[in-house]
Amino acid sequence: MSARVAAAQPSLRRTLLVWLLLPLAALVPLAALLIYRLALGTALQSLDRALVDTTIALAQILEVEDGRATLPLAEQTARALRADVVDEIVFAVADGERRVLAGPPPLLADTPAVPAGEWRFLAATFEGKPVRLALHGVPCGGARVCTIAVAETLTKRREAERAALLAALVGAAVLALPLVALAMLAVGHAMRPLRRAAAEVESLTPERLVPIDTRDVPREVGSLADALNGLLGRLQAAAAAQRTFVADAAHQLRTPLAVMRVEAAQALATPH
Repeated sequence: MSARVAAAQPSLRRTLLVWLLLPLAALVPLAALLIYRLALGTALQSLDRALVDTTIALAQILEVEDGRATLPLAEQTARALRADVVDEIVFAVADGERRVLAGPPPLLADTPAVPAGEWRFLAATFEGKPVRLALHGVPCGGARVCTIAVAETLTKRREAERAALLAALVGAAVLALPLVALAMLAVGHAMRPLRRAAAEVESLTPERLVPIDTRDVPREVGSLADALNGLLGRLQAAAAAQRTFVADAAHQLRTPLAVMRVEAAQALATPH
């Protein structure tokens, strides 16, 4: 069989690999997306908890006396709350009438009211920079609610996104490569009995038409192997019948030929 004809024929190995790898090609991106979302979600939750801790620290400093809220915040404490190696942190506190007790007033501009004891997280802009804004409502006398706002720039969050993406890509590769290798190994193992049967068929000769060994042949191609063995059996019987016919014909022709040789010898020996 020429290489061109062999290439044009369907390949069982290729078909099996395609059907095994197609679901894998769909599952690996989904797994990568899941890893990305889980890793990024965990990192962002940790960063949000840091903002919550800052709002709680400010709430513990907030004092309410005779219905009036004050924030006796020392400068050293304020610097400690704003300290961060990577991002810029800024905070502001307002009383129940939205009078700013500490921090830049623009940070509280156009922010929604937050019920006491709850938090809200918003994407905002402060001084032209995108920030993550945490709002916390704190009871400050009667039905009034003080508002604590803590904002942080997004450098650590962008780094978390890149780290999560890298983790997703590495995780997808770690998941995909062994599965692809396992699929190829499984298909190769499944095709081994067929290759062995093909080698047995190729080794047959007209003088040696023995059935192929079907013990390890998969059930799915067992009927084909049985049909091939049946054909080999019929060919073997036909070859045996042919040999018997040739032997009988040779035996039948041997006596007349011997007589003809004797008669020819006598004719040659008789003088004319």
